[in-house]
Amino acid sequence: STNIRVNDSLTIYGQKQGTGKLSVTGSMERPAMESAGAITINGGNVIASGLMAGIDLGIYETSSITINGGNVTAIGKVHDSVGIGRALTGTSKGIITFNGGVVNATGDSGYGINASSNGTVSTGTDGHAVIFTNGIPDYHSRDLWNGIVFIGTQGKVYGSIVTLKDNVTIPEGYTLEIGKNQKLVIPEGVTLTNNGAIFVDGAFEGTADNLYYPLNITGAENAGWDCTTSLPGANYNGKTYGKAGKQLLFRGFAALGERQYRVFTVKTDETTKEVISRSSQHSITMPYAGTNINVELKRFLPLSFGLNGGELEEGSLKRSEEDLKADPASPLQGYLYPEKANREDPYILPTA
Repeated sequence: STNIRVNDSLTIYGQKQGTGKLSVTGSMERPAMESAGAITINGGNVIASGLMAGIDLGIYETSSITINGGNVTAIGKVHDSVGIGRALTGTSKGIITFNGGVVNATGDSGYGINASSNGTVSTGTDGHAVIFTNGIPDYHSRDLWNGIVFIGTQGKVYGSIVTLKDNVTIPEGYTLEIGKNQKLVIPEGVTLTNNGAIFVDGAFEGTADNLYYPLNITGAENAGWDCTTSLPGANYNGKTYGKAGKQLLFRGFAALGERQYRVFTVKTDETTKEVISRSSQHSITMPYAGTNINVELKRFLPLSFGLNGGELEEGSLKRSEEDLKADPASPLQGYLYPEKANREDPYILPTA
């Protein structure tokens, strides 16, 4: 249809399954939608495209706009237009609230959403909207937002906990940040299709592809490491992240001495795992958590033992490090224990 204008309030529902569709195109004189009262969108698929010069708006408001759900696309195409709200030349107070839904709002002005410098752009305290826009003016405070907002290709989670209620696709080339002390929840029955990258400094609950967690690697150079890891990861905002579930390949190590080995200590907030390797390269699966990996170069200590039916018997240290430096020959049958190993240590490695 062309132009929807009411003198009171306008409320849009999306039918029982949310499949209803409304497409509106504005004219050179009027925006696509406008109301003297309030515009409320509760669901459905709403597309509003405005061509109005000067204050060209996809959805125009004289009092308030509230989006509670649905898939809403709003486009302002010329001059200082925005998708949702008032053109940048407007000064009347406007109130725009995003409680839910998936919103795409773009404007030729460089801002897709604007309620004027005297107005407000906010979310509900339990807001779960996902907003894609080319800009929101800085005079609209972000402090009380709760939801996900993409400005251009860069998205952020706002609020301490955001639980998605609608299926969402993050396009390729887009990034989403989950900050410290924040949590994004994808409940059962809701699908997040992530073709971009999600960087998790806080917490992520649910299922999605392309999750990246903070990765810190220490000690590798002292352990004879002379090249970078081959890791599926990324540098983002000056930090290194590893791609969860993928292999981090450490390679290019200097040759080990006869009794040397490397210990890879993989530590997250909840777990610590040590892995011993004598190989020139080593792979570690990136956990679904922020991870610290420390690499140490150590030496095996020989233990005296006897072989009884092929089983390793208890023994004790037979020769000191000083003795071994003077005379490296060892009568041991090729088995060495790591330093400070207890008798339950599972790592018994040959010297070769």
